[in-house]
Amino acid sequence: MVRNKTGRPPEFKQRRTLTVLLEAVELRALHARAEADGVSASHFMRRLLQSALAGHAGADHSGIPGLRQLRADIQRRRKANHDERMRRRWNPEAIVTRFQTELLNFVEEELERLASQ
Repeated sequence: MVRNKTGRPPEFKQRRTLTVLLEAVELRALHARAEADGVSASHFMRRLLQSALAGHAGADHSGIPGLRQLRADIQRRRKANHDERMRRRWNPEAIVTRFQTELLNFVEEELERLASQ
């Protein structure tokens, strides 16, 4: 005789464990956010991971507030860092000196050519 299973259906087909190290402040924030959503911290993190792994426009990103804004902020900061680094390396005097050298070389060559004609 086959016995019918009663109770909750299993959440996982092949359950595995993932250990994640967090700062204390991050863990407190995670617990607070999960409690506000009325779920366990584990369930909250699993929902975030599923949303992140879905990786397409149709994915439910409700668990990740301001994802687009965060990405735009990261890109803006990276661009600002790059621009600042390039600004520090910019040396207009070297470019003017090089241009002057090239111009004087050209003038000398032209004078030599005219003198030898």
